[in-house]
Amino acid sequence: MKSNLLLYIILKPLSLIYGALTFLRNLLFNKKHLKIYQFNLPILSIGNITAGGTGKTPFTCYMVELLKGLGYKPGIVSRGYGRQSKGVVIVHNGSSLCSKVTESGDEPYMMGKVLRDTPIIVSEERFRGIEKIIEKFDVNIVILDDAFQHRKIHRNMDIVLMNAQEPKSHYHLLPLGRLRESLSNLKRADIIIHTKHSGETKPHMAKTVSKYSTAPQLVSKNKYKILQYKSNQYESMNIPDMKAAVAFCGIAHPESFTKTLDALGVEISDLHCFNDHQEYNAKILERLQTSLVMSQSKSIITTEKDLVKLPDSFIKNLDVYILRMSMELTAKSRENMIQQLSKIKSRKTS
Repeated sequence: MKSNLLLYIILKPLSLIYGALTFLRNLLFNKKHLKIYQFNLPILSIGNITAGGTGKTPFTCYMVELLKGLGYKPGIVSRGYGRQSKGVVIVHNGSSLCSKVTESGDEPYMMGKVLRDTPIIVSEERFRGIEKIIEKFDVNIVILDDAFQHRKIHRNMDIVLMNAQEPKSHYHLLPLGRLRESLSNLKRADIIIHTKHSGETKPHMAKTVSKYSTAPQLVSKNKYKILQYKSNQYESMNIPDMKAAVAFCGIAHPESFTKTLDALGVEISDLHCFNDHQEYNAKILERLQTSLVMSQSKSIITTEKDLVKLPDSFIKNLDVYILRMSMELTAKSRENMIQQLSKIKSRKTS
């Protein structure tokens, strides 16, 4: 109890300072004192108001497929968090991957492997990424990945994802909680998606969100399956055929990974949870190799985002499995989303 109080005393002032800075930054954008770049095609932003763990990457993949079904030719522009490169990098040219995971960042690279036919570019200056994707590829809509706080670009639709499993205690400003900015800024959102929802009750943050935003609140559901990775391909398999595996992940909410494996009946011989966007360096790989030896196992199971960062030399003699999470809107929410997308060319946001 005393340690929690001490932590609160330390973090609360930092949270107030952070809140003041984000308020000032948003005010400068609202008053048009900071430059906002505009483009002659629709820009759709998918982002969070909390730090990670909302399922943004699988939802972005879902939105790409939805847009293609509506006749759009989407491209994706991302910052490329965690990459070891600078400037504009073409991750995928619409036909094949064009960069290494270290150059693109784990999430853009993973999207390239999943989508396979969608141009993807990373750039810390995202307006330059948009310029490049328009110049090089036949796209008529751009999805900005993780961009709710990226106010430098005018967008026609702002979609904000909120993890329905995230406790209300997380909804304090960083570093006290996980909020990137005040909930009051949800007024900028055009659509709010409650992700990872069980569907049994109304999302617990729905009532709170209604105090700050009149945007439609939609619901998405998760779909999980175990795939085996062989010869650079993913193959469906029967879980009972799996031997006990060493499980590991480097994601924002590792408990969701472990709970899902348990629910699916996957037998785990050892478990390792790393930081989000974990780099699989020699020290981490040695730790995993030791775990495999101690467990007398030749099987590993991880997430798709983690697998793309593992060197071939590590996995070549192993049985490799992934837990793939995909997302889809409920039928009612999908219908609502399509209605909102029909207005995308005329919607104006700042």
